[in-house]
Amino acid sequence: MSIFLLILKIIGIILLSIISLLLIIIALILFVPIRYRIIANKFEDSDFYAEIKLTWLLHFINILIKYTDDLYYRVRVILIPIKKSDNLKKHKNNSKKTEPYSDDTKSVDEGENISDESANEDISDNEISKDKEEIVSTSDLDENDDDNIKFDENKNGKMVKSIDTPLLDNGSNDLSSVFYGTSITTIPADVFKHYANATNLDATFANCNQLTTVPSSLFEGMGKVESLFSTFRLCASLTTIPSGIFDEMTKVKNMQAIFRDCSSLSSLPDGIFSRQSLCTNYIQLLTNCNKLKISKDIFIDESAGITKSNRFSQADNVVRFDNVFWSIGSELTEDYGTMPDLWNYTFPHKYGYYRSATGKPTRYFISPENILNWTNFSEIPSIWYNYVGSELPENFMIVSTE
Repeated sequence: MSIFLLILKIIGIILLSIISLLLIIIALILFVPIRYRIIANKFEDSDFYAEIKLTWLLHFINILIKYTDDLYYRVRVILIPIKKSDNLKKHKNNSKKTEPYSDDTKSVDEGENISDESANEDISDNEISKDKEEIVSTSDLDENDDDNIKFDENKNGKMVKSIDTPLLDNGSNDLSSVFYGTSITTIPADVFKHYANATNLDATFANCNQLTTVPSSLFEGMGKVESLFSTFRLCASLTTIPSGIFDEMTKVKNMQAIFRDCSSLSSLPDGIFSRQSLCTNYIQLLTNCNKLKISKDIFIDESAGITKSNRFSQADNVVRFDNVFWSIGSELTEDYGTMPDLWNYTFPHKYGYYRSATGKPTRYFISPENILNWTNFSEIPSIWYNYVGSELPENFMIVSTE
């Protein structure tokens, strides 16, 4: 009898274990979400590209599907490949054309294609003979100057309403577009605590049009970042930026369009762009910040010894400011603030903007309308807003195609 009871006991334990395991599996299926990411791009001069990534249970199951010229897929369970197609190499070789912000759209040395209609409104002018103008040839610049950078709505990202914990470390130094197009309103100060080695923050918060505040310690410990291209572009609800937010980012070389189209931004702290001594790309830095009243000291911090004479001392090329202040303050009734007097700064390789060989477009620093609303308007060199009849200041250079 005791043997029979023991057998029943063992059977009961086995059945109970099986039922418990089934309940756990059912609970995981019901309550652990399947995470997915979908990317699709169709560029004018390239093939269609799509990528779908599905993960479940902390990447216990990981499925990747890519398509360019043909289909590639890969299935992993506990990091072990279970099934995959045999054409991964082809997709890796084509990866450059699928990069949403590739170097040829944002490089100062190789040329860029970044302005839009409002930022390229031309003032009719007469051609000036080449012996009067100083030209740096940039052969890769597109004379038509179309805007190839698209900031479309991220429908899936809109479902993300908040960030509650730091990002998990995925081993990557690239944080570009991580929160692009989401509906977040605030950012935890420690969201990047695991990314001290990050080098790229391109479009990280771009098109987060409900984001209202940014913590002052957001980029604390991130001194290796080299690119801030469009990081906060189209954050239409941002009104202010905390002082010192970029102070540790001394290796940054690209700040192009970082606050472009931040239409509610009303002020910037003095010295906010004072530590980026290696940066040569400030193209469209503040374009279309229509409510912004600017301070003359945004590029220097004299209390820290960063002055007009040494601020750009480490720049290894002409420093570009194309359309940098275009449409700033256009919604203010008067007093746009005081224009930073870059004409009094020292530049090892000068500073300037792009003008095509034909004269169109010309990326002036500021719009000529309402020029009198700047408190120091009488000091602003005419070359900043009008090419005709303007003398080139000693530290100024035209960047152009021939």
